[in-house]
Amino acid sequence: MDGLLFYCPPLLKSMGGVQMPSLLGLLLREELRLVKPITRRLSIQSSRKAQNQAGVLMKKGLAKKVQYFALSFPSFEASIARRTECREEARAILYLQGGSYMAGGLNYSQGFGGILTRQTGQDTLCAAYRLAPEHPFPAALEDALVAFDHLLSLGYAPENISLAGESAGGGLCLALALSLKKKGRPLPGRLALISPWCNLTRSEEDYAAMGVVDPTLSGEKLAKASVLYGGDDLQSPFVSPVFGEYAGFPPVLIYVGSQEYLLDDAKTIHLLLEEAQVPCALRIAEGMWHAYVLYGVPEAKTALSEIGAFLRGEAIAFDCQILNAQ
Repeated sequence: MDGLLFYCPPLLKSMGGVQMPSLLGLLLREELRLVKPITRRLSIQSSRKAQNQAGVLMKKGLAKKVQYFALSFPSFEASIARRTECREEARAILYLQGGSYMAGGLNYSQGFGGILTRQTGQDTLCAAYRLAPEHPFPAALEDALVAFDHLLSLGYAPENISLAGESAGGGLCLALALSLKKKGRPLPGRLALISPWCNLTRSEEDYAAMGVVDPTLSGEKLAKASVLYGGDDLQSPFVSPVFGEYAGFPPVLIYVGSQEYLLDDAKTIHLLLEEAQVPCALRIAEGMWHAYVLYGVPEAKTALSEIGAFLRGEAIAFDCQILNAQ
């Protein structure tokens, strides 16, 4: 078992052209729904502790495959995840973790960052950026930029650096690339986003009006986290990337579940990318929940396989075109 992500034989069924969730996926989704009343009441500190513990579990499954090397930055903790065998030296990944901009320490960042390294053979910079409410916007974006610049200082060409992140981290990947674009700087080569949080202007009532039965996310907590992180800047594209301009962006691969509040965020970003003629793909997993790719279900294994190929520069079928290996 590799951390929280382990192999299970595919149990997917097709119904009317729609791929149905696996049995394991259905069971885990209902378990998550049952514990949601407990998780939604967790304090910020308790959420941080729980998320870091999840990272510890993921790292245990990677102990013989991935090593971690500490990095020192003035404002945040970070490390490099490196595969012990068959390392690809030409490319690297900057991983930005989720957690509503309020949770997700170094252990958690190392957990999924290590899984990305295992999948690709590439070094992954795991950046535990500063968190709200102690450090609101633009702290996370500033730290992400420092981490990106560090990879450049190691000799990686911008086009050989990929950005990857889930939830808030997915939105932060977009914000970082938008910031680089505004500064007139070269952009990263690819973005892999899992359930990206891209519209922080929504209220608790907005989430309730969606009519979505989300088994993990709380509309109330999302709305509160938005204000604690973004303050008066919620309509800034560097806080809410749905307000960004995407002409000239690198290829983007997006994964999202059909049963989550952030499905509309993913669809909106995908539409903006298509309008800007950016090579992009949106994968909506039927019956799956927020950031399902981080869980041990068959659908996660399928997603990780394609994400790994995408980050390695292999040919990927996009919605409008084929992205050739570079």
